[in-house]
Amino acid sequence: MAIDPRRDVLYAPIADTDINDRFKGERKPGLFALDVKTGEILWESPVALACEEGAAPGCDPGLSAAVTATDGVVFSGALDGTLRAHDSNTGEVIWSYNTARTFDSVSGVPGYGGALESDGPVLVEGSVLVNSGYLWGGRFPGNVLLHFKAE
Repeated sequence: MAIDPRRDVLYAPIADTDINDRFKGERKPGLFALDVKTGEILWESPVALACEEGAAPGCDPGLSAAVTATDGVVFSGALDGTLRAHDSNTGEVIWSYNTARTFDSVSGVPGYGGALESDGPVLVEGSVLVNSGYLWGGRFPGNVLLHFKAE
């Protein structure tokens, strides 16, 4: 989760995963914004429940990684490897990137992205850093640290 103390808004990622078919009922994975004083849901940004055709076993679109909030933007990472930037006022996805793929690294060693899980994006001096790849629970393994320059 992340909080915007100036606006009293809490941003909560929800995985609502179906791993091991353990939980029953309608799934509602996505990013939710809540008023911290009232608990009212201000907006929700659901993610599609279907992974791409031919996706690897363990594909899940839920948001299980920590989210990161900054002025006007909330970054979320999904178990299927999708990194998204949301408008913090509306939840609208304003940018997304599939990290579950191969990468050419600065060292010349091939890198492989995967699930975005556990830790969230880190913001440093106009850059967004994210670790892609996580094997727990049958998710997508990987081993890359990605660097994006914010515009």
